Amino acid sequence: MTTDNGQTNGDAGAPQVDGDDVPAIDDVAQFAITDIRAHAREIAHGDTVVVFDTTLRDGEQSPGATLNTQEKLDIARQLSRLGVDIMEAGFPAASPGDLEAVKLIAGSVGRQPRYDRDGKPAAPPIIAGLARANRNDIDRAWEAVQGAVRPRIHTFI
Repeated sequence: MTTDNGQTNGDAGAPQVDGDDVPAIDDVAQFAITDIRAHAREIAHGDTVVVFDTTLRDGEQSPGATLNTQEKLDIARQLSRLGVDIMEAGFPAASPGDLEAVKLIAGSVGRQPRYDRDGKPAAPPIIAGLARANRNDIDRAWEAVQGAVRPRIHTFI
């Protein structure tokens, strides 16, 4: 791919962004997940690559990036369709809006069966909520993710 200043980079198959033309989330996500999964072939037989996606929490920290609850749900559904194993849905103790968004994702995307690339039934993605290592954050995270079939609390100090 050639950049605006004429330089070439190695992402020949990547969705291109020229000026204000931003690719659809489906295009960007599909490229990223496909690229990650391609590396799975390089790992010894029997091992797996687990994709832990933080778009819904850390991705929103990018300057100018704000997502409403419906947008977060739409992205979570797409991440699930793409086969993401674990999605960090948000930081429930950060705000009532984040708590509600994580609850909604856990209770919907986190409960929907899906299919692997061979068409076999697969478990829903693990839905994680971020929490500092304190009781309030952990309680809010559990409140938010408990509706998922495979809930997880992701902590930090």
